[in-house]
Amino acid sequence: MKRICFLLLSTLCLTTLRATSPAVEELALPDSITGAMIVVFQSDEINKLLFPSHDLNEEHATRGFRIQIFSENQGENSRNKAFKIEKNLLAKLPRMEVYVTYSAPFWKVRIGNYTAYEDADKMREMLIELFPDHKNETYVVPDKIILK
Repeated sequence: MKRICFLLLSTLCLTTLRATSPAVEELALPDSITGAMIVVFQSDEINKLLFPSHDLNEEHATRGFRIQIFSENQGENSRNKAFKIEKNLLAKLPRMEVYVTYSAPFWKVRIGNYTAYEDADKMREMLIELFPDHKNETYVVPDKIILK
Protein backbone atom coordinates (compact mmCIF):
# COMPACT_ATOMS: atom_id res chain seq x y z
CA MET A 1 0.00 0.00 0.00
CA LYS A 2 2.86 2.34 0.86
CA ARG A 3 4.45 1.65 -2.52
CA ILE A 4 1.25 2.47 -4.37
CA CYS A 5 0.82 5.73 -2.44
CA PHE A 6 4.46 6.62 -3.09
CA LEU A 7 4.13 5.88 -6.81
CA LEU A 8 0.92 7.90 -7.08
CA LEU A 9 2.47 10.81 -5.22
CA SER A 10 5.61 10.64 -7.36
CA THR A 11 3.57 10.54 -10.55
CA LEU A 12 1.46 13.49 -9.41
CA CYS A 13 4.59 15.48 -8.60
CA LEU A 14 6.18 14.66 -11.94
CA THR A 15 3.12 15.70 -13.89
CA THR A 16 3.32 19.19 -12.40
CA LEU A 17 6.95 19.70 -13.38
CA ARG A 18 8.12 20.99 -16.75
CA ALA A 19 10.92 19.44 -18.86
CA THR A 20 13.18 22.37 -18.14
CA SER A 21 12.96 21.80 -14.41
CA PRO A 22 16.19 20.50 -12.84
CA ALA A 23 14.06 18.48 -10.41
CA VAL A 24 12.97 16.15 -13.22
CA GLU A 25 16.57 15.50 -14.22
CA GLU A 26 17.52 14.95 -10.57
CA LEU A 27 14.82 12.28 -10.13
CA ALA A 28 16.36 10.26 -12.97
CA LEU A 29 19.63 9.92 -11.04
CA PRO A 30 20.22 7.06 -8.57
CA ASP A 31 19.87 7.90 -4.89
CA SER A 32 23.29 8.49 -3.30
CA ILE A 33 22.56 6.23 -0.32
CA THR A 34 20.38 3.39 -1.59
CA GLY A 35 21.00 3.60 -5.34
CA ALA A 36 17.22 3.58 -5.89
CA MET A 37 15.80 5.34 -8.93
CA ILE A 38 12.36 6.58 -9.86
CA VAL A 39 11.20 5.32 -13.23
CA VAL A 40 7.93 6.65 -14.62
CA PHE A 41 6.25 4.76 -17.45
CA GLN A 42 3.66 6.83 -19.25
CA SER A 43 2.22 7.13 -22.72
CA ASP A 44 3.66 9.45 -25.35
CA GLU A 45 0.39 11.39 -25.32
CA ILE A 46 1.00 12.44 -21.70
CA ASN A 47 4.57 13.46 -22.54
CA LYS A 48 3.27 15.62 -25.39
CA LEU A 49 0.88 17.37 -23.04
CA LEU A 50 3.46 17.82 -20.29
CA PHE A 51 6.37 18.84 -22.46
CA PRO A 52 5.05 20.67 -25.52
CA SER A 53 7.66 21.19 -28.18
CA HIS A 54 8.04 24.27 -30.31
CA ASP A 55 10.53 22.61 -32.65
CA LEU A 56 9.09 22.67 -36.17
CA ASN A 57 11.61 20.03 -37.32
CA GLU A 58 10.30 17.45 -34.85
CA GLU A 59 9.04 14.16 -36.25
CA HIS A 60 5.41 13.22 -35.69
CA ALA A 61 3.84 9.77 -35.96
CA THR A 62 0.44 9.44 -37.60
CA ARG A 63 -1.61 6.98 -39.63
CA GLY A 64 -0.71 6.65 -43.27
CA PHE A 65 0.66 4.22 -45.84
CA ARG A 66 3.86 2.39 -46.68
CA ILE A 67 4.81 0.05 -49.48
CA GLN A 68 5.46 -3.49 -48.31
CA ILE A 69 7.95 -5.19 -50.59
CA PHE A 70 8.71 -8.29 -48.52
CA SER A 71 6.97 -10.43 -45.89
CA GLU A 72 8.06 -13.94 -44.96
CA ASN A 73 8.04 -16.27 -41.96
CA GLN A 74 10.86 -18.74 -42.61
CA GLY A 75 12.87 -17.91 -39.47
CA GLU A 76 16.52 -16.89 -39.76
CA ASN A 77 16.41 -17.25 -43.54
CA SER A 78 13.64 -14.61 -43.72
CA ARG A 79 15.63 -12.26 -41.49
CA ASN A 80 18.66 -12.52 -43.77
CA LYS A 81 16.50 -11.95 -46.86
CA ALA A 82 14.87 -8.90 -45.27
CA PHE A 83 18.20 -7.22 -44.54
CA LYS A 84 19.53 -8.13 -48.00
CA ILE A 85 16.47 -6.51 -49.58
CA GLU A 86 16.96 -3.43 -47.38
CA LYS A 87 20.57 -3.17 -48.57
CA ASN A 88 19.50 -3.48 -52.23
CA LEU A 89 16.77 -0.86 -51.80
CA LEU A 90 19.13 1.62 -50.16
CA ALA A 91 21.72 1.04 -52.89
CA LYS A 92 19.23 2.09 -55.58
CA LEU A 93 17.22 4.57 -53.50
CA PRO A 94 19.59 6.01 -50.87
CA ARG A 95 17.23 8.79 -49.72
CA MET A 96 14.26 6.47 -49.22
CA GLU A 97 13.10 5.48 -45.73
CA VAL A 98 13.31 1.68 -45.46
CA TYR A 99 11.92 -0.15 -42.42
CA VAL A 100 12.77 -3.75 -41.56
CA THR A 101 10.45 -5.07 -38.87
CA TYR A 102 9.72 -8.34 -37.15
CA SER A 103 6.10 -8.93 -36.22
CA ALA A 104 6.01 -12.56 -35.06
CA PRO A 105 6.35 -14.70 -37.07
CA PHE A 106 6.89 -12.40 -40.07
CA TRP A 107 9.91 -10.38 -41.20
CA LYS A 108 8.73 -7.40 -43.26
CA VAL A 109 10.37 -4.73 -45.37
CA ARG A 110 8.36 -1.56 -45.84
CA ILE A 111 9.23 1.67 -47.60
CA GLY A 112 8.23 5.31 -47.27
CA ASN A 113 5.90 7.52 -45.28
CA TYR A 114 2.83 8.50 -47.30
CA THR A 115 -0.27 10.30 -46.09
CA ALA A 116 -2.19 9.61 -49.33
CA TYR A 117 -2.82 6.16 -50.75
CA GLU A 118 -2.43 7.51 -54.30
CA ASP A 119 1.13 8.73 -53.62
CA ALA A 120 2.09 5.39 -52.13
CA ASP A 121 0.59 3.55 -55.10
CA LYS A 122 2.62 5.63 -57.56
CA MET A 123 5.76 4.73 -55.63
CA ARG A 124 4.70 1.08 -55.60
CA GLU A 125 4.52 1.09 -59.40
CA MET A 126 8.00 2.63 -59.60
CA LEU A 127 9.36 0.01 -57.17
CA ILE A 128 7.90 -2.80 -59.30
CA GLU A 129 9.82 -1.40 -62.29
CA LEU A 130 13.05 -1.19 -60.27
CA PHE A 131 12.60 -4.55 -58.52
CA PRO A 132 10.53 -6.83 -60.79
CA ASP A 133 11.43 -9.91 -58.72
CA HIS A 134 9.22 -8.54 -55.92
CA LYS A 135 6.23 -7.69 -58.13
CA ASN A 136 3.93 -10.31 -56.59
CA GLU A 137 4.58 -9.25 -53.00
CA THR A 138 4.61 -5.45 -53.33
CA TYR A 139 1.55 -3.82 -51.75
CA VAL A 140 0.44 -0.52 -50.30
CA VAL A 141 -0.38 -1.15 -46.64
CA PRO A 142 -1.80 1.06 -43.89
CA ASP A 143 0.81 1.74 -41.21
CA LYS A 144 1.93 4.22 -38.60
CA ILE A 145 4.15 6.70 -40.45
CA ILE A 146 6.60 9.39 -39.47
CA LEU A 147 6.07 12.95 -40.69
CA LYS A 148 8.90 15.46 -40.58
